[in-house]
Amino acid sequence: MYAQEQGTIELTASLATRARVLRIDQMLVPGTVSLDNATRVEDLVDYGLNAGKDRDTFADVKARFLNGIKVADWKAEV
Repeated sequence: MYAQEQGTIELTASLATRARVLRIDQMLVPGTVSLDNATRVEDLVDYGLNAGKDRDTFADVKARFLNGIKVADWKAEV
């Protein structure tokens, strides 16, 4: 799992550049959500929405992306 996590982080950073990536780790109570149960996808969405509304998370987003520092335009390679 750790290798997959790191690979995803590196791939995301290489595609979007590190300046545009902020990883937000959400701790879940064991047994509340199962990643292999498609009927619980809405629960995962709710956890993500709540994590985004968290004061500490928003402070990280504000400091990282709403700080007035210009980032080079993103030009997708075709």
